[in-house]
Amino acid sequence: MAHDPTMPAIGRGLTAAAAISLLLCIATAALGLLSYARPIGPIRLPGSTATSYRELALARGYVALSHTQWLVPNPAAATAPFPGYPYGAELSEWTAMGLHWRHEGMTLQRPGDGKVVMVLTRSNIFAVWLGLPMLLSAVLPAWWMIRSRKLKRKGGTGTCRVCGYDLRASTERCPECGTPIPRVDEFVKGCG
Repeated sequence: MAHDPTMPAIGRGLTAAAAISLLLCIATAALGLLSYARPIGPIRLPGSTATSYRELALARGYVALSHTQWLVPNPAAATAPFPGYPYGAELSEWTAMGLHWRHEGMTLQRPGDGKVVMVLTRSNIFAVWLGLPMLLSAVLPAWWMIRSRKLKRKGGTGTCRVCGYDLRASTERCPECGTPIPRVDEFVKGCG
């Protein structure tokens, strides 16, 4: 769509936002396809230490961010007072609409009753199906396209409101469908 000096600033802003959103949609789709062809990661992110680290991974249409924390810096030394105690796990998950959250922990349990004596690690994983941001970023360009088509059909820019025929050479009726062409004073009266 060419720059129109009569177009309000909000219309130009929506056009720019729709273009950026469309680029984001295309980039997300490409990233999703890439994740099936060639999984990436896990990549350790800056700010990670030996006992606490964050990782980013891309695979099978999902991007995942994980945070793992070793609560006991030296597990061998920490578990020495508890010989023969079995390791256990704590797990909770939540999944909805392409979002997935998982909490895991490794524990040391007392034999017999299974009571947790010590939590060794905790890990949180948050994953997003790339189709979700792709679909969300496609909404604005689709709305913009539908809106611009409706505006072109309605006229107001030298075209017929009914059929979209170019009326610059016509004076009273549309030569295509016969709809009367509103006079400028009627148009201005309707806008006020």
